[in-house]
Amino acid sequence: MPKALESAFIQQLQDAANQGHVVIIPAPVKPQYAEHTTPLLRTRSGAALATALCLLFALSRSEAQMLAKLMAVDYCTEDELLVAANCGGQKIRPSSLRVIVSGLRKKLEPYSVEIIKLRKLGYGLSGGSRENVCQQLADYDALIAQQVAPKRRTARSSQLELE
Repeated sequence: MPKALESAFIQQLQDAANQGHVVIIPAPVKPQYAEHTTPLLRTRSGAALATALCLLFALSRSEAQMLAKLMAVDYCTEDELLVAANCGGQKIRPSSLRVIVSGLRKKLEPYSVEIIKLRKLGYGLSGGSRENVCQQLADYDALIAQQVAPKRRTARSSQLELE
């Protein structure tokens, strides 16, 4: 944009703002602790998230579906976790839910992910557990991206193939 048009456009915006025709929304301020925030994760369906959790933490399908459910909400009742564990045609009995949660806790302990029992509510992830899982998923995504990245063909490699 030419300078003359740019300055005229800026003047029009300022006049419109002064008259109340335009609302200026300031840019969001980045926190100073930005290096400690949870990395952005790629969008996954529930099934894809459960699969990634299975691969990442060596979980069974039921355990991964339960963890995915806990990641999506603040807390889950035992009935909601049972529904998540039974997703995909599996037959988990209500009496075995606590055993599965216990096994899940043991598998997640090395990753500083803690599942806590919320009295009269159900189960939830404690403190920074959700962020720890997100960080592990981000590292997993970065690793997969490195392995899958296609090799670029250079003019030299194309010339060698023709010879």
